[in-house]
Amino acid sequence: MNTEEYRRMHHAETRHWWYRALHARVLHACERFAPRARTILDVGCGTGGMLARLPAEIRAAGVDLAPEAVARCRERGLPMITRASADAIPFEATSADAVLLLDLLYHRNVLDPARVLHEVRRVLSPEGVAIINAPAYAWLRSSHDDAVHTGRRFTRRELIQLLEGAGFEVCYASYWNTILFPPIALLRVLRRWYPPSGSDVSETGPAWANTLLGVVLALEAAVMWRVPLPFGVSIFAVARPARPPIQPVRVTET
Repeated sequence: MNTEEYRRMHHAETRHWWYRALHARVLHACERFAPRARTILDVGCGTGGMLARLPAEIRAAGVDLAPEAVARCRERGLPMITRASADAIPFEATSADAVLLLDLLYHRNVLDPARVLHEVRRVLSPEGVAIINAPAYAWLRSSHDDAVHTGRRFTRRELIQLLEGAGFEVCYASYWNTILFPPIALLRVLRRWYPPSGSDVSETGPAWANTLLGVVLALEAAVMWRVPLPFGVSIFAVARPARPPIQPVRVTET
């Protein structure tokens, strides 16, 4: 990610409607799928906005390869931040109750997403969960993707297949940012010809618009947790390490 983009992210992450909607979904997923989680690891933690929103009783740790991201996390007063690659996570096996992969697997520096997922599976406890957010649809690629170094975008099916191939059982997967999909898709297409100077989620905009868009996505979330949405700008998924199948016991008569 561009150095300037980290500055923008650090400024906007606690106020921007998109970040607040994503963080709310993560907190809900933790409560629903990992209510007993005590250790949560954010891999590709960026400037630490999500870690800062976790409850105080949670042992929250973050990993990011970019020195700018690590520095921004420490500015927030987050102590357990390590500079490391996502495919060599400096955590012991089965030591995390939940691992967050929020807009990480898409990144062009992630050369092998499956390898990253195998590392996540290694550090997760047997009952732990991975919580994943990823950008949807390759055709939505725009100047925003150039600013944040996008290497790939996914469909829901592609993300599920990637998770299952890495040894996960998908508990939940849905598109989101569905209500705003038409104007965002149009904007993305237009920005191929008229690119802005930064990313699409780097500025909060007017307070009234930020509040309104936040309300729209909150209402959408109420539906999303009941019925997975059929399309959207992003994909949100929760997965557990798959258990090996139980082999039938053969009884030999004598």
